[in-house]
Amino acid sequence: MSGRRASWAIIVVAAALAACVPISREQVAREAARAAVQPILADRFPGLPVQTLTDCVIDNAAVPELYELAETTLTGLTPSAIDLMVDIARRPATQQCLAARTFGAAAI
Repeated sequence: MSGRRASWAIIVVAAALAACVPISREQVAREAARAAVQPILADRFPGLPVQTLTDCVIDNAAVPELYELAETTLTGLTPSAIDLMVDIARRPATQQCLAARTFGAAAI
């Protein structure tokens, strides 16, 4: 488990609690999953805009997939979690999202 990812997840939860703003389990999972996904995507897809790709992967993941990815911030990355990230990144909807956000709506 990366200390950086665990710290990020703790910061997200602490910020939500400190602000006394209701935050859903899904929102917490999205932020934790984002922290887990970004470095892996940067490594697996060099040359692509990693922040945009991360956003598209998170936006195109089903809620159970978000929970699985978020869990890696606590348990560490597994081969199946990495495969899941890559699978979501390769989905047509994720590719369309990446193209639209990178090149604009005219690209798709």
